[in-house]
Amino acid sequence: MTTEPGIDELRELNTENEGVIRVLRRQRDIAEMKLAKIEDLVNTPRERVIAQDGTSAVPLEKLLALLAER
Repeated sequence: MTTEPGIDELRELNTENEGVIRVLRRQRDIAEMKLAKIEDLVNTPRERVIAQDGTSAVPLEKLLALLAER
Protein backbone atom coordinates (compact mmCIF):
# COMPACT_ATOMS: atom_id res chain seq x y z
CA MET A 1 0.00 0.00 0.00
CA THR A 2 1.43 3.35 -0.99
CA THR A 3 0.88 6.48 0.99
CA GLU A 4 0.02 9.80 -0.55
CA PRO A 5 2.72 12.46 -0.18
CA GLY A 6 1.98 15.09 2.39
CA ILE A 7 1.75 18.80 1.73
CA ASP A 8 5.31 19.35 2.96
CA GLU A 9 6.70 16.77 0.54
CA LEU A 10 4.71 18.32 -2.30
CA ARG A 11 5.99 21.80 -1.44
CA GLU A 12 9.57 20.51 -1.37
CA LEU A 13 9.14 18.82 -4.75
CA ASN A 14 7.58 21.98 -6.15
CA THR A 15 10.54 24.06 -4.92
CA GLU A 16 13.00 21.59 -6.47
CA ASN A 17 11.08 21.63 -9.75
CA GLU A 18 11.06 25.43 -9.81
CA GLY A 19 14.83 25.41 -9.32
CA VAL A 20 15.30 22.97 -12.18
CA ILE A 21 13.05 25.08 -14.40
CA ARG A 22 15.11 28.21 -13.61
CA VAL A 23 18.34 26.42 -14.50
CA LEU A 24 16.88 25.09 -17.74
CA ARG A 25 15.58 28.53 -18.70
CA ARG A 26 19.01 30.05 -18.01
CA GLN A 27 20.67 27.37 -20.16
CA ARG A 28 18.13 27.99 -22.93
CA ASP A 29 18.78 31.73 -22.81
CA ILE A 30 22.55 31.17 -23.03
CA ALA A 31 22.10 28.78 -25.96
CA GLU A 32 19.86 31.29 -27.76
CA MET A 33 22.45 34.04 -27.26
CA LYS A 34 25.21 31.81 -28.61
CA LEU A 35 23.08 30.87 -31.60
CA ALA A 36 22.37 34.53 -32.33
CA LYS A 37 26.11 35.32 -32.15
CA ILE A 38 26.91 32.43 -34.49
CA GLU A 39 24.20 33.54 -36.92
CA ASP A 40 25.58 37.08 -36.86
CA LEU A 41 29.10 35.81 -37.44
CA VAL A 42 28.07 33.56 -40.32
CA ASN A 43 25.95 36.28 -41.94
CA THR A 44 28.57 39.03 -41.66
CA PRO A 45 30.57 39.15 -44.92
CA ARG A 46 33.59 40.84 -43.30
CA GLU A 47 34.07 37.80 -41.02
CA ARG A 48 34.20 35.36 -43.93
CA VAL A 49 37.36 34.20 -45.64
CA ILE A 50 37.72 33.04 -49.22
CA ALA A 51 39.20 29.60 -49.79
CA GLN A 52 41.41 28.68 -52.74
CA ASP A 53 38.46 27.02 -54.46
CA GLY A 54 36.47 30.27 -54.31
CA THR A 55 34.12 29.25 -51.52
CA SER A 56 33.76 31.41 -48.46
CA ALA A 57 33.28 30.45 -44.85
CA VAL A 58 33.73 31.66 -41.32
CA PRO A 59 37.03 30.50 -39.80
CA LEU A 60 36.46 27.52 -37.54
CA GLU A 61 38.49 29.17 -34.77
CA LYS A 62 35.96 32.00 -34.54
CA LEU A 63 33.03 29.60 -34.31
CA LEU A 64 34.78 27.50 -31.68
CA ALA A 65 35.59 30.61 -29.66
CA LEU A 66 31.90 31.53 -29.60
CA LEU A 67 30.93 28.06 -28.51
CA ALA A 68 33.52 28.10 -25.73
CA GLU A 69 32.15 31.33 -24.23
CA ARG A 70 30.33 31.00 -20.94
